[in-house]
Parts: sequence; C-alpha cells; structure tokens
Amino acid sequence: MTQKNIIIAVLILVFIGVTVLVLNYQRTVPVVGGDKSEEATTSLKEDNATTTDTEVSDSGEAANVSGGSTINKKGPSPLRVSIEYPELEPIELGPRLKAAFPGDALRYFAEAMRGGDRERALSYIHPNVREQYKKALEAQYADRQHPVVIAYYTGTVGDAELTQPQNGIYEITVQPKDTELPFRAYAIYESEAGEFVLLEL
Repeated sequence: MTQKNIIIAVLILVFIGVTVLVLNYQRTVPVVGGDKSEEATTSLKEDNATTTDTEVSDSGEAANVSGGSTINKKGPSPLRVSIEYPELEPIELGPRLKAAFPGDALRYFAEAMRGGDRERALSYIHPNVREQYKKALEAQYADRQHPVVIAYYTGTVGDAELTQPQNGIYEITVQPKDTELPFRAYAIYESEAGEFVLLEL
C-alpha cells in the first residue's frame, strides 16, 4: 500500500468518526426553540381561533368619524372565549330620549335593545357606522341579545372618560360578570343629531 493510499484511508476514518460524533451530539442536545416553541405557536393559533361573538369593532380597523378623525384604541380588542350569557327580561320603553351625556348613549342603546326596538337602538349609533352595526345585528344577533347589552345589565359600567380630547371621544368600560375581559364603548357628540352617539361597541 502506497503512502498516498494510507493518507486517503486515514482521512476517510477521520471523516466517519466526526460524522458519528455530530449525529450523537444532535440526538442528546435539545434544539433551542424546538417542540415547545412549536407547541406554543400551535396553542396561540388555537387560542386565536376560539373567539366568538365577532363584532364590527373586532375587525381591528378604527372607525371613521366626521372630520376624518379616527378612534385610536389602547390596543386590540381582547379575545373572548365562549361564555353562556343569561337571558334578559324584556322591558317596556317610554318615549325616545336624547343622549345628553356620553354614558346616556350607551344606556339608551342598551335599553332599546332590551326593549326589542333595534331601530331605536341603532339611532344611538354614529351615522358613519350605523349600517355596519345594523348588518351585524341582523347577521349575528337576530335571535339573541348583544353581549354588551347583557354585560351592561349584569356587570359593571364605568364612568365615561375623555380619552381623546382633540376628537371629543369618550371611552366607557363595561365589565361583564364572571370574566376579566371588559368591553369598551366609544361615544362622541354628534352636532347634527344634537346628542351623543356611539362610535364603537
């Protein structure tokens, strides 16, 4: 055997040894961001897929207001899991009242919805988004009550806060019972109507 052949044989043996070591190392050392990372990603996708009660406000788009201003949310609407909402007893409605304060717009909307007068309820929605909410009510809440209305009567309603002074937009937090995820309603004064109306639920 020539010296050249000996060198080639030694190199082949070294290559085989290095390959075996690398394969054994990969088997014993966990890959960073491996299965757990994949499980977390899958879990996140599944969590995102469990949302219910999709509303117009959940699209992530800010509602346009007269003058071109928009609602700038503090963050995306919280994900909601399936919750069994109780049925509300219907109420009798009196004459329609003007919403003199931001909280009145939400209150009168909730009363009209509970009283079964959806047209009156929609009159407390800003004209720019009224048609969208009308379609949403017809498509998603034709045979059940809107969850914000249920939360309004069974949960806790916060005071209206002027969160966007430059646009005159007020935020009202509605905390449902048995969950830590609040609803947020936004109201603004509509000069043509002469009252406060809801921009978003």
